[in-house]
Amino acid sequence: MAGKIGGVIAIAALVGALFAIAPMGEAAEGECGPVTLDQLFPDLDVHGNPLPTTTTVPPTTVGDPTTTTVVRDDSSSTTSEATTTSQPATTTTEPLPVPSPPEPCPSWVYEMMWPLGIDSRVFSSFGADRDGGARRHEGNDLIAPTMAPVVAVADGVVTSIHSTPPDDCCWLLITHPDGWQSLYVHLNNDTYRTDDGLGQGVRPGLEVGDPVTAGQVVGWVGDSGNAEGSTPHLHFELRHPAGYSVDPHASLEAARASADLPEAGGPYLDIGVPAVRFEASWLVTKGVFWPCDDRGLEFCPTRLGQPEDTLELIYQMTGLNAPPLAPSQGPVRVQDAIPKDRIEDALGCEGLEGCVQSGITSADLVRLAHWANLVAQTRLSPPGERPPDDLLILADTRQAERGLRALGIIGICHESVDAEKLLTRAEVARLLSWWILGEGSSCDQPAEATS
Repeated sequence: MAGKIGGVIAIAALVGALFAIAPMGEAAEGECGPVTLDQLFPDLDVHGNPLPTTTTVPPTTVGDPTTTTVVRDDSSSTTSEATTTSQPATTTTEPLPVPSPPEPCPSWVYEMMWPLGIDSRVFSSFGADRDGGARRHEGNDLIAPTMAPVVAVADGVVTSIHSTPPDDCCWLLITHPDGWQSLYVHLNNDTYRTDDGLGQGVRPGLEVGDPVTAGQVVGWVGDSGNAEGSTPHLHFELRHPAGYSVDPHASLEAARASADLPEAGGPYLDIGVPAVRFEASWLVTKGVFWPCDDRGLEFCPTRLGQPEDTLELIYQMTGLNAPPLAPSQGPVRVQDAIPKDRIEDALGCEGLEGCVQSGITSADLVRLAHWANLVAQTRLSPPGERPPDDLLILADTRQAERGLRALGIIGICHESVDAEKLLTRAEVARLLSWWILGEGSSCDQPAEATS
C-alpha cells in the first residue's frame, strides 16, 4: 500500500501554488526533530528503501626494506647478492572517547487535530515489520469501529483520492499549507454490516483539489486494502514536504490530549437510538451523506425535516432534481416537561393554538417518492417513448400513495400517509429509504385490520 501511495506525492507540487508556504515543521530550539526510518534503521534511507551495499578492501601496508648480504666462496670469484624482506608496519591506536548520553529533549510535535471523531488509542509503532520484514510501517494505526468518522487534521487541499473498490481502495491524501501531508488509509469499502466490498468510505462528493478544513469529515473507518478482514482501523501518516514519512506518535498523542472526544459513535455522533444509527450508517455506505452541520459529525435526528433538505436527500439517493415543494404547517410538538404557563417563554408563541412550525409530512414525501419512482421507470423506456423529466409533475397525495402501493413499495403493513404530522429528519430518512431505495419496504406479515 505504501509503495503505491508514494507515487502520488508529486501531485503535491500542483497544490503548492494555492498556498503561501510557511516555514516547514523544523524542530524548535531544544526540541528533538521528527523521527524518520533512516534514524531507526541505518540500512534504510529516509523513504524506507534499502541503502546500497559496498565491499571495502583494506589497504596492504609494506614496511621498510632491509638488505642481507650472502657471500659465496668458489674457485673463481666471490659474489654478493642482495635480497629484500618486508617487515610488518606497526600502528598505534588511541582509544576513542566514550560519547556522553544525549540530553533528553522534548518530542517533535506537528500541530494538528485528532484524526477521528471519537476516542481511540495509538497502536502499531512506526517502523514495525510488515510483510515479513519486506517493508516498514510508515505510520500509526488507530483502532476504531467501522464507520467511525475520520476528519482532516488541519486545513488543506485534497491531493489524491482512491475511493472506488477495488481500485486500490480506499484512502486519501491531504496537503496542508506548510507543505506537510496527512494520509488516511483503510477507509470503509463495505455496505454497512457486510463485507461485500460494495460500500463507500470516502465522503461523497469529495474530489481532488477540494479544500478541507480542520475537523471536517473526509471519510469513515473500515478495513479496505491490505487490512481486509482484519480489525477495522485507520492507518495514519504524516509526511514531510520532501515526501517521506515521519513518526506521528507524539503528534497524535498531543492532539488526543487536547480534544474532548466521545468514546463511541457511528458516522454521526448525535444518534443514540440503535435503529436510527443503523439506517444512517447504511445510507452513508450507499453514498448518501446527510449531515446537519458544517463538519459532518451531526445528523440532528429529532430536528424537523424541511423541503429543501429533503430535496437534497432525494438528489443524493437518485441523482434527480425533484420539483420544489412548499413547506407544510403543523403544531409544535410540546414535551410534557414544559409547563403550560411556560410555553410562550419556551417556544416563543402564545398558547398551543398559536404554536405552529414548518416542515414536511409523510403526505409530502409520498408525492416526492412517487415522482422519483416514476422518473426512474420512464428512464428505462426507449428514448423516443419517454416524456421529458420536467413534464412529470407531482401527483396528489391519494394518487401517489395508490401508485406506490400498486408497485409494492408501500406494503399493506404500512399505515396510511399523514398530511398533518410533521416529520423529523430521522423519519424522513427512514421513509425515503423505504420508498425510493427499497430498503425495508417489504412486509413479512399482513397488517391487522383497523377501524
